[in-house]
Amino acid sequence: CNHFFGALHPTPPQRMSALSDFIRGSFQLFPFICQVTTHEQISIPMRDGTVLSALWLEPKLFSSSLENGLGRDAYELGFPTILIRTPYHKGALAVFGEIFCGYGYHVVVQDVRGRGGSGGLFEPMLGDVHDGQDTIAWIRAQPWFQRCPYVGVWGMSYMGLVQHAMLCPEDRRLQPDAMVPMQTSAHLHGVLFPDNGFALELYARWSSFTHHTRGKTQPNPLVMLKLITEPVKPLAQLPVGKIHEAITGSKEMTGLPALVVPHLDEPSNSLFWSRLDWRQKLWAAPPCHFLGGWYDFFLREILADYETVRSAGMQIPYLTIGPWAHLQAGAVCGGFHVGLRWFETHLRQRCRTDLRRLAPYVKAAYAPRCDHCMALPDDPSPGSHPDLPPAPVLPVNLYIMGYRPGWRQLPQWPPPSRGTPLYLHRAPVGRNGGLSCAPFQGICPPSGYLYDPKDAPSSVGGPLFHALKGGRRSNVAQEKRYDVLSFTTSPFPTELEVIGRVSAVLYFASTSAVPDFFVRLCEVNPRRGSSVNICDGYLRVKPDTGYLLPDRTRRVEVDMWATAFRLKPGKSLRVTVCSAAHPRYQRSSNLPGLRGAVDATTPTAVQWIYHDRNHPSCVVLPVTSWL
Repeated sequence: CNHFFGALHPTPPQRMSALSDFIRGSFQLFPFICQVTTHEQISIPMRDGTVLSALWLEPKLFSSSLENGLGRDAYELGFPTILIRTPYHKGALAVFGEIFCGYGYHVVVQDVRGRGGSGGLFEPMLGDVHDGQDTIAWIRAQPWFQRCPYVGVWGMSYMGLVQHAMLCPEDRRLQPDAMVPMQTSAHLHGVLFPDNGFALELYARWSSFTHHTRGKTQPNPLVMLKLITEPVKPLAQLPVGKIHEAITGSKEMTGLPALVVPHLDEPSNSLFWSRLDWRQKLWAAPPCHFLGGWYDFFLREILADYETVRSAGMQIPYLTIGPWAHLQAGAVCGGFHVGLRWFETHLRQRCRTDLRRLAPYVKAAYAPRCDHCMALPDDPSPGSHPDLPPAPVLPVNLYIMGYRPGWRQLPQWPPPSRGTPLYLHRAPVGRNGGLSCAPFQGICPPSGYLYDPKDAPSSVGGPLFHALKGGRRSNVAQEKRYDVLSFTTSPFPTELEVIGRVSAVLYFASTSAVPDFFVRLCEVNPRRGSSVNICDGYLRVKPDTGYLLPDRTRRVEVDMWATAFRLKPGKSLRVTVCSAAHPRYQRSSNLPGLRGAVDATTPTAVQWIYHDRNHPSCVVLPVTSWL
């Protein structure tokens, strides 16, 4: 493979770009210890003859250190390597590579097959198993790799999916030596088709983003920002099979539509979707540090992946969950802090060139303006900002939201808790009701509403695929809709802490063939009248979902995902129930199947939520402390 370096014209060693230094300062990382030499247009051959394009960023200790004889021993020992595989063009991710390179890592940033400068056809995830393994094999064969023969992989979202794809239990030399999968999953079907439904916003936005950023040239950052913030509702009005045509202007499907649409109605265990289920390989994963956000649409899957690795017993994986949504800068910042610490432990210290030995060279390069950095040789990320994850002492690092927010470290996930139900009660007057620790002991009529797909409730905040609108948002306007039921507790006299998986049990009746239910837990300030979302869950009810009772009502359980939240005394909790969160989830047309569109002929449906002695609908909270 080495002959591919023959025509390279690397840039001379240079200090980091202004953007890299700005990101370093913003993310509260300590100053760089290396300058970077960029080798552009590296060609990496795959087993089928396809050639993938990459950048190789080579670290060089600052000349002041080498001229003084400092650092020559560390330089001879070499630097470990980090691989970043991306569908978003290697040039756009080069700044991330520069940051790792500045701390003494070789970095390879590679365009996946069919993207950027790489050859082949872009078939999301399908080719990443062998391509990732072939790239690891190529890295291990390079002369510069032999001095410190350890490689890690880093990245979020799709760049995390490819980390799981390249796992190779049959030959560990074809997989990395450490992983930091961030806001990602080893089970693609569970992300695209959550709880019998379809993640319409994710599908539409990512299809549009990858289509408009195709090509060999680096995409304009302003165009990329526009694509991750523009509304997707116009696309969401179309049948799933027509969205790609509206995006591309062609009936020919490529990218994600070509992957999803032909297999839209297949179950998760079908032959096709089983090819994209890498959970069965997680037992063989190298040391992993999983990173997620409480408002990220990958949250449930990344927690499941962590538990899978931990239960395999081959290692003690680490887990960090912050107060982030997908694409938020805080998640990227947390990813650098977590990644630098993890790679220091599992790559650099195996090369015997950890930061304790490099500390004098930092001082030589940056004296006298960086004397405060000398207190940091054991921790490459000294930031003291409360939203930044601290150095892990225990394997699980969680951000507790709400009252007195901050980080807490635990030995494992989930922590011990007491499942505490809050039962839905009908109000004596009006549509909205109450929540209580005691179930209703009498008989009362159910709470009902009319669900009209043509005017379905929209998605507000939460795990959205949007750079600005995800996370905690006001739900007051949404709760005033005619088709949203609200149930609120009295103000809590004491502090309440909830950490773990939240769920809802609903007893209902419906005139729809496939009713949807969206249940959300909110924090309410009675004095201000505010209501802000904490967590939520969605379920599309099929004929075999839940239990059909003799009185023709049905009992179902809605997974409301996980959270870590502390409620301030004097505040209340509110549960809302409706039948859509469009376009985050494809709205039900009240007819079977996922392919249908909503039009003027789409029928409405009446939904009844029961909450009496025989139908104790409730939300179950994992309470860890109630002071």
